[in-house]
Amino acid sequence: MQEKTPGMEGQDVGKSQDGPNSMLSLPVRWAAPFFNSSGYASEAINFVLPLADQVDLGIMHNSTLLSEEFLNDLPSITRETLQRLQEHHQKINGGIFISHNPGFAFQRPDDAAYHIGRTMFETDRLPANWVENCNQMDEIWVPSWFNAKSFARAGVERSKLKVIPGSVDSELFDPENTQPFPLPNPAGYNFLSVFEWSSRKGWDVLLAAYLREFSADDDVCLYLRTHLFGHPAQDAPEILKHEIEEYTKTLKLGRKDLPRIELLTEQLPMSDLPGLYQASDCLV
Repeated sequence: MQEKTPGMEGQDVGKSQDGPNSMLSLPVRWAAPFFNSSGYASEAINFVLPLADQVDLGIMHNSTLLSEEFLNDLPSITRETLQRLQEHHQKINGGIFISHNPGFAFQRPDDAAYHIGRTMFETDRLPANWVENCNQMDEIWVPSWFNAKSFARAGVERSKLKVIPGSVDSELFDPENTQPFPLPNPAGYNFLSVFEWSSRKGWDVLLAAYLREFSADDDVCLYLRTHLFGHPAQDAPEILKHEIEEYTKTLKLGRKDLPRIELLTEQLPMSDLPGLYQASDCLV
């Protein structure tokens, strides 16, 4: 049963009737940061792979951040499919254009017949420039009813909002066939959080809750699988340790011996992520 969305009664949110359903013969151009280690990349890849042989699809990497390491770590068939779709993008125009990015970075090429924005936001409100950009698109795809409600409350036109859950590779993320990743210095109980180190991810809220709840006497560890965009990977551990130390001081925990935190900043192949989740006791 789908959750009803307060204030959106009578709106056919999640179902598109007059939009691209009548345009299925048109080419689809999908723009996303396909070739870096972001969450947008992994989600976009999982969307386009099943569509590769179903529609006239081309993809475009639209980020200044590109990781050859990430690309080389992909399964060869995935890498080859993405490269084929990227080459095909040069041969098509018009059609349906999907901009799979944070809302402030939506693209809206004039030659497209229909414009779709795919995005999400972690909090219960949006920056003003996101709202403006969303309303310039024909549809906005969000992954959850939480975002459908928060985007509508912020001022995004309700008729544009469609709830499209993220796609998952069920063969890769199969707990029955996944061996736990070897965590460094595992505790009796291991928490895991996976995110880009930025304020909107709420790392400060996470650390405050963990450091206040536990102490060094507890056999626990919080593993932070995180990365810093715009910084060399080798610099990340020291930068993050310093930020954590400075933030911890603001919590005024006194002389309490603090519980362990382990930073996992090395880039992991996508194929290792299921094992990382399997190795943890609680994902936070």
